[in-house]
Amino acid sequence: MIDVIKTSLITANFIAKGLILAITGLFLATMPGKLVSSSGPNQSSNTFNFFRIVENPSSEKSDQLQSVKISERGRSFVIFTELSPSFSIPVSEIISITIEREETRGSKGDYAYKATFSISKTQKEKFNDFASVNGQRRFDFRFGDKRLGTVQFVGRFAGNEFATFLEPTDSATVKEIFSPIKNKVNWK
Repeated sequence: MIDVIKTSLITANFIAKGLILAITGLFLATMPGKLVSSSGPNQSSNTFNFFRIVENPSSEKSDQLQSVKISERGRSFVIFTELSPSFSIPVSEIISITIEREETRGSKGDYAYKATFSISKTQKEKFNDFASVNGQRRFDFRFGDKRLGTVQFVGRFAGNEFATFLEPTDSATVKEIFSPIKNKVNWK
C-alpha cells in the first residue's frame, strides 16, 4: 500500500513538474512576440504615420519636437514635427498601394511619384474623421522611419482611397521604402 502511494506521489510530482515546465516554456516562447508588438518606438515600422508639423516652434517647446531636414524643389530646409504621430495606419489595414509616375506641372521632364492607398473600410472611417478635424494642417507622412513627404488635408475623400505625391523622385528609393510590403504595392 505504501509503495502504491509512493508511486502515485512520484507520478503526480512528475506530472506537476511537466505541467510547470510546459507553462514556463509557453510563456517564454510567446514573450518575445509580446515585447516586439508593444506600443514602443519600434512599432512605427509597421505603420504609416502622420506627424503634425509645427509651423512656428517656440524655443521652450523645442525639446518636445523633432527637427526633420527635407528637400523640396532643389532646396533643403528644416521643419519641426511633434514627437508622436497624430494618426497611424497599420500595414494590416492597407489593402493595396498603387504607385505611378506623373509629370509635374510647370516644367517639362520633371516628375513625381503618386501613391494611391486603398485602405479597409473601418480604417477609412477613422482616416476621414482625422482628416476632417485637421483640414488645412500640414503633416510629415512616414512609413516607419522613412519619409514619404508632406501632406495637407483638403476636403473629404470618396471611397476607400486617398492619394499623395511622394517626396522621393528616384524609383530605386521609392522601391526600397516600400520593399517591406512589396506584396501590397502595384506599379503603373
